[in-house]
This record gives sequence, C-alpha cells and structure tokens, in this order.
Amino acid sequence: MKKNSINDEIDLIELFLIVFKNKLKIFLIVGITLFITFIYLSLQKQEKIYHSISIIKPITIIDELDYVAYNSFLIETGFVRELIKSDQTNKSELNSKNLFFKINKSLLFDLFLDKIEKKEVSKKIIKKLNLIDKKNFDNDKSYEYAVTKLASSIYLLPPNEKKKGSQYKNYWTLEFDTKNKNDWNNFLIQFNETLNKDVQKFLKNIKIKLMSDYKKLNQFKIDDLEQKIKNSIQSYEQEKKID
Repeated sequence: MKKNSINDEIDLIELFLIVFKNKLKIFLIVGITLFITFIYLSLQKQEKIYHSISIIKPITIIDELDYVAYNSFLIETGFVRELIKSDQTNKSELNSKNLFFKINKSLLFDLFLDKIEKKEVSKKIIKKLNLIDKKNFDNDKSYEYAVTKLASSIYLLPPNEKKKGSQYKNYWTLEFDTKNKNDWNNFLIQFNETLNKDVQKFLKNIKIKLMSDYKKLNQFKIDDLEQKIKNSIQSYEQEKKID
C-alpha cells in the first residue's frame, strides 16, 4: 500500500512538472482559442439584418394628363370599357379579353401591383444582379428553387392600420429583410426600371391592338356601306326592268 501511495505521489509530481514546463504552450493555446472565439462573436454581432420598407405610390394627376387624348379617342370610338373593383383584393380586375380600358393612375397602379405579385420581375432581377450565385448549386432545378425562394421572401403588403410606422399605413409597401443594403438598393433600382419598361410595353401593345381593331372596324363599315350601295343599285335596276 505504501509503495502504491509513493508511486501515486511521484506520478502527480511528474504531471505537475510537465504542466508547469508547458504552461506557456497551454496558456498560448487557450489564449488563441479565446481570441478566435471573441473575433467570431464580434463578427456575428456586427452582421445586422435590416428590415427594408419601400412605399409604392401611384402616378400624379399631372402624369395622368398624358393619357387624356387616348382616353378621349376610346370614348369617341366606343371602345372604352370600365374596370370593376374587386371586393376581395380592393384592386381593379384586369380582363385580358377586354383590353381597351381608359388609362389612368388607378389602372397603371394595378398593373404595377399585378407585375409585382407574379414575382417574375423579382426573379429576373435576382438573376441579373447575381444575388444568388449559380455556381453554388449542383443543378438548374436547385438554383431555380433558391431564386424562387428569395423572390417569395419579398412581401407586397396592402395598406393597413396595424403597419409599423404611421407613414406606411396608407400605402402599399414592398418589404424585405436583408444583410446587405447595397444589394437591396441595386435590386430596387433595377426592379423599378424593369417594371416601368414592362408596363410601357403592355400599354404600347394595347395601343397597337386598338388601332388595328379601329382600322378593321372602319374597313367593315366601308365594306358594309359598299354592299348596301350595291344592293340599292341592283334593286333600282330590277325595278326599272319591271317598269
């Protein structure tokens, strides 16, 4: 028993001497570990998440005056159709079969909202700005899923009294959480430009179709008039033969 006790004491002394001799190494390892942990936690705290809110406003009455001539033409030709407000969405229902609506700030605003809700423009800009790197994905399906997921995290919210900040409650807003403000600012710039181009293209197609239909209608009237004249002449000649 004594022998074992003496051996245990010797082992403890040797262990203490080893630790004492290598204390600098131990302190250095512990210090480096603590330093790395501190840096990591500091970086984690600095990585803030910003909640972005962008207000969506309709065009002004002055801008709306640009479409007075077009709207007057619709009324004069009888091509005009009125939009019907939806009780569920509080937006105008857009029927693709009835293209010839009066262009006003209500219609243009609803076109913008419709484009935003479909997410196609959002996905296009995400790809254009490379906000999601395609190289990080094994296949196109995974990449497209990630792009769609990011686009879906951009929320279009209607006016609501419960919205944070009184300046937002009366407006439609586009809201998104981001860690990089510059990326989001670039996204909004490209997003606004693309939306405007898409809406302008839509309006241009409407005007082209309107003029095409108007020409067809005029040609139909001319053909109908010519047929009536022809029928009248034939009737006159037949009556003359009878006499």
